[in-house]
Amino acid sequence: MYVFSFRHFLFFLCSVGLTLLAEPFRSNIAVQDQDFPQLPKPSPKRQADRVFVEEGKALVLLAPGEPLLGSSERSTAQGLVVIGLDLPGPTAKLARRLYPYYHNKKVSQSTIQEIKEQIEEFYQEYHHPFVLIEVPSQNVSEGVIQLVIVETVVGTVKFKGQKWSNTKALYDYLSLQPNQPIQELEVYGDLNFFNQNPFRQADILYAPGTVPGTTDVTINLNEKGPFRIYAGADNTGVETTGRERLYTGFNYANVFNLAHVFSFQFTSSYDFNKFKSYTGQYLAPLSWGHVLNLYGGYSMVHSDLPTPSMRSSGFNSQFSTRYNIPFLLSRYLEQEGFFGFDWKRLNNTVEFVDARPVFGQFVNITQLVFGYQGAYERNTYRFDFDATGYWSPGRIFSDQTDENFMSLRPGAKNNWIYARGDFVYVQKLPQNFSFSLTVAGQLSSAPLLPTDQYDLGGWDTVRGYEEHAYNADNAFLGRMELRTAPYPLLFNKKNKRYSDAIQFLAFLDYGYGNNKIAVDPLPKSEYLLGIGPGVRYVIDPWLSTRLDWGIKLHNADIFGGGSSMIHFGVTLSY
Repeated sequence: MYVFSFRHFLFFLCSVGLTLLAEPFRSNIAVQDQDFPQLPKPSPKRQADRVFVEEGKALVLLAPGEPLLGSSERSTAQGLVVIGLDLPGPTAKLARRLYPYYHNKKVSQSTIQEIKEQIEEFYQEYHHPFVLIEVPSQNVSEGVIQLVIVETVVGTVKFKGQKWSNTKALYDYLSLQPNQPIQELEVYGDLNFFNQNPFRQADILYAPGTVPGTTDVTINLNEKGPFRIYAGADNTGVETTGRERLYTGFNYANVFNLAHVFSFQFTSSYDFNKFKSYTGQYLAPLSWGHVLNLYGGYSMVHSDLPTPSMRSSGFNSQFSTRYNIPFLLSRYLEQEGFFGFDWKRLNNTVEFVDARPVFGQFVNITQLVFGYQGAYERNTYRFDFDATGYWSPGRIFSDQTDENFMSLRPGAKNNWIYARGDFVYVQKLPQNFSFSLTVAGQLSSAPLLPTDQYDLGGWDTVRGYEEHAYNADNAFLGRMELRTAPYPLLFNKKNKRYSDAIQFLAFLDYGYGNNKIAVDPLPKSEYLLGIGPGVRYVIDPWLSTRLDWGIKLHNADIFGGGSSMIHFGVTLSY
């Protein structure tokens, strides 16, 4: 029986040649000083700070083409006057910002420059980066200063570097449109959307347009693939089916010529008769910026159980959907909301528990899923977060009575609400070292089947313990890692065709679990504590390996595997 969870499945997909020992902090916007629209350069001769207005009373901001105020209009003008402009933020906020610079003050050449800088900063705060401010020839005798605000618009938009992407589909996905102002959040949203495909990396370049008042945009696509096959081995199984796992699969990143991604994986124990599973995932980016995620799987198990008379063959199947809605609040914060549905059908708990699995009646699990996830990234740190809620309303289909559920776990019910959260902080350190802190957990309203419990133990939770050493309805997980810089081992930095890196780490993992109802032989609550070293090695993009030696700092009779455990994983891809 295979653990059908997005967490484990996405590990396999992402580990295939994509594992980075120390992921660089990305910078997708390439703008050089000379690429910004330029104002005429001042005379090199030093000039005195000339005073234009002895006592300012009004500041007028005009759109291009709007006529300057006449004498009668200037005589009645007060405060900030905006004519023909669609400001990116509240007019009152800009008025308060500019008021101290001109009202009842002398307005000089340096004052005008300060006012221009404040207006530029105002536009930039609302993610409109390209604005020109002109000072037309005017009569200032009434104390009224008039400025023309020119926000450059998109000129041409073109893609470069695409090897397999459908250019028409790329333009359909793009929110940037010619003759529209450039809004940074839309730009970042487009880049994040393009970069969801694991076979390409997109960045953007701005340049002055051939038409005055425009900015040309080039989106560079560094594409690989779009097809990859892979195979590997690890020891993420359970004792009753064999801890060692073999897996192979493929990814195709341009289904229907629309950059949709289809992934398939076959996983088995070393003895194919004991365990084998088939899983697939389909990611469909939609032209309006959302993503549809479909996932399904089927597994069969034949386990070695201590009770010969107990049935030892079973299966598990699952189908899940997620609909993701990305949105941005700043250039540093990526986030999205999502909702979906899970359906699972099983008749055993073999692959979900390490101690005393059972076979029972057929059970259908149905639950609604909703959540929020994102990442906040700066030059020296990154923070990823995920909060997900699950709700099962009770019996909808057959095989969903409380009796069905209790055949697989005493006290389990057919309705529940539970929530999970994951928070990961990564900090860059001197000498390219890094420190990471993970805090995660789960809270549940009712006893859950092992398919939905929080499993503690294993390489991705508490190292040093076997997979699923303790499953809990309510759980807390804390992990700390200190990593060295990645160092080339076989290829030097001058080798542009091949690259590799080795990285060492030290870790401390802690997990605590509590169950609504104790299930023999497990206590109602328990904790796990592991410490040890690890190593990562990659040859990009063909080989990815991991090795962790976890040492138990807390042992109990329910935990097998001795005082320590080696966790390993090897993936070859092409």
